[in-house]
Amino acid sequence: MNRQQNDDKTDLNLSIVTANVLNEMHKNNRFAIGSVRLVALKLKRLILQEITMKFSQKIAATLSVLSAVALASGFLASSASAQTVPTRGMDGSYVGAGVAAGLNEDTDIGGNIQGRVDLPVAPVSVRGAVLFSDDNSAIMPLLTYDLPVARNTNVYAGAGYSFVENDGRGTPLGNQDSVVLTTGVESSVLRNLVLYGDVKLGIDAFQNNSNAAVSLQAGAGYRF
Repeated sequence: MNRQQNDDKTDLNLSIVTANVLNEMHKNNRFAIGSVRLVALKLKRLILQEITMKFSQKIAATLSVLSAVALASGFLASSASAQTVPTRGMDGSYVGAGVAAGLNEDTDIGGNIQGRVDLPVAPVSVRGAVLFSDDNSAIMPLLTYDLPVARNTNVYAGAGYSFVENDGRGTPLGNQDSVVLTTGVESSVLRNLVLYGDVKLGIDAFQNNSNAAVSLQAGAGYRF
């Protein structure tokens, strides 16, 4: 609409200038060279004004669009950068010891020796655990997926297998070989000191029934 109005205004100005010049020439009853030059100069002035006005409008519109695009790009880049900052959990391997408690019909209180081997190429760890009581022990190789949740802190979950040394005698996790599920948390509180705690579930871990066995572990380890 603005462009159409500007074009109409320009055409009107050209018509007025031309009519004035022709009227002057008619009064004088002659076509003077000076009058022709006057028409040419005024037409030239109007054309330059029109070109300058349109060119300025285009420049302003282009700069506005470029400014908007630049602002939007900067906002998106900053948002993406903020969203891609990863949480660094606890890396490194460790070995530790602590207590173990079997939450079963016959509660077995004993100890645990646990370790972690960190695999830097993937968010998984190879773990080992020994749960022991006065009468028996169970040895467990485990593979876990590690999820960083805070600085120097992971939660993990995985599975493995429990090998009971003497079937029929109690351990904190049952009295026979069984598949084991585990989940836990570990955190480095000092440079080389790790605190950990987990829950283990032994599936069909008893000889005289098909019940599952549950044990709780907690301890401290040395990170290397």
